[in-house]
Amino acid sequence: LLSDFGYSDLALNMIARPDFPSYGYIIELGFNTLWEKFTREPCDSINHHFWGDVSAWFYTYLAGINVNPTAKDVYNLDIIPCFINELDCVSAKHKLPYGEIRVNWQREGDKIEFVVDYPNMAHGKLILKDGYTTKNGETQIELRQGKNEFILSK
Repeated sequence: LLSDFGYSDLALNMIARPDFPSYGYIIELGFNTLWEKFTREPCDSINHHFWGDVSAWFYTYLAGINVNPTAKDVYNLDIIPCFINELDCVSAKHKLPYGEIRVNWQREGDKIEFVVDYPNMAHGKLILKDGYTTKNGETQIELRQGKNEFILSK
């Protein structure tokens, strides 16, 4: 929800920070599974998947992979990334019944090199937010099947 309102940097901070309560806190204690609930000490179950949605946040917001965003067309695949200042790069891939989507971005100074390997049968757009545009000033670009490469800036 934070990312939906432009606060992806805060969402990442809440996930990664090393103090309680956060996922980073659990990692700092040496655990690599998700606990049933946020507590300062391990609780009854320390191997839960329902918090796993935090990994979906990495795919949906940092990489921007939005499969079937309107729930009307399984072949609609929009890419809407968040470029958080604390991150210099993101790489993600997701297997779909009709192929694999791969997204990679890397910050180079004040520019972002953005690459999308777009699967066959998919259709959708790269949608840029937070003032980012292509060199032609575009904020929405129809993606083509195969490799799509862009240089983005504010």
